[in-house]
Parts: sequence; C-alpha cells; structure tokens
Amino acid sequence: MRRRLCVVCDSPTKRIKRRRKRDTLPPPLYDHHMLKRRGDDLWRVLIYAKSEEMRCVVPWPTHSAGIQAMHYISRRKLATRHDPDNGAPGCGSCHMRLTRDQEAHEKFFRAYLGEAKCERLRLRAMARSKTDLGITIMYLEAQLLEKGLTVPA
Repeated sequence: MRRRLCVVCDSPTKRIKRRRKRDTLPPPLYDHHMLKRRGDDLWRVLIYAKSEEMRCVVPWPTHSAGIQAMHYISRRKLATRHDPDNGAPGCGSCHMRLTRDQEAHEKFFRAYLGEAKCERLRLRAMARSKTDLGITIMYLEAQLLEKGLTVPA
C-alpha cells in the first residue's frame, strides 16, 4: 500500500473513503427523485393487476418464478414511463428474452396491447414532452382505487 503525503506538512496520510449519503441531492432534485419512485411503485402495482394469479402473460412454454413489470416503450421516455398501457406482467426470463430480441418484443406488445395503443404510445414517446409527476401519481392512485386495489404507502 502506497502512502500519500500531506500537501501542507509532508507527513504520511491515510486515504479516507467517502460514501455518498442517500439524501445529498439538492432538495428539488431529491423531491423529484422520490416522486419518480412513487410513480414507479404505483405503475408496477397496476401492471401486476393485469395478470391473473400473478402469472406471466407471454405465450412461451417455459417461465421462471416471480413476476416483473415490462415496459413497451423504454422507461427513459418520461412521457410514457408511468402510462398504465405501457406495460405487461412477465417473468424474468421472458423479460430478458424480449429485451434482447427487439422483433419479438415488438410482436408481443403489438399482440398484447393492440395496434392502436402501441401507435399512441409510440407517438407520445416521440413528443419529448414531460409529465407532471404529481398529477401522474394522483391519476395512478385513482386507477388503483377504481380497480378496487389498495394504494401502497
């Protein structure tokens, strides 16, 4: 281990590793981050509710245990990130297969969602508009209550 020397007094020093604290973001960015996480959680519950008995909806013969929420349009597109139509419940192996094979991904979601919804999502993603996360969260909570589901805390 190589010792470092102090810039001021030339004495040997030891490097102190710093760990980033969770809440070191400036307050507006931290609030936005927390709103995004809340929206993601609500969206995920809505996607899970689309599945009967918490099963994968991809019509392949083998499935892995557990269920995940798969996006049709990438999560990076903020305009469609929390849209309830922009997802399907699937197991981890199907999610990975669809993510790797773009043609199979497109084919599955076109069959699952329908042509009209896929086209609407595609056009909305191209718009580059941002959504108000507060209003989006209120909409997702209303959707959950409408379906008779409990809103997670």
